Amino acid sequence: MRSYWFSSVLTTCLFQEMLKDDSKLRHGPKSSYHDRVFEEEIIDLINITKGHYEAYVSCIVVPRYLECLTCSTHTAPPSKMP
Repeated sequence: MRSYWFSSVLTTCLFQEMLKDDSKLRHGPKSSYHDRVFEEEIIDLINITKGHYEAYVSCIVVPRYLECLTCSTHTAPPSKMP
C-alpha cells in the first residue's frame, strides 16, 4: 500500500512540475498527421489496458470472490463485545 501511495504522490508531483509553465505547451487545433496518429495510439493503448483489466477481473477476481462466498469453512470473526 505504501508503494502505491508513494507512486501516486510522485506522479502527481511530476505532472504538477511539467504543467507549471504551460506557456511551453502547444496550443491550437489538433490538425496534423502526427496529432491524429498520437490520438489513435492513445486510444489503442487504453483499449488494450481495458481488455487486460477485464480479463484479470473475470479470470482472477470474480472466481476468488465466488470461491469465498461458497467456502464452507468461512466463519464470521468473533465479536469483540463483552
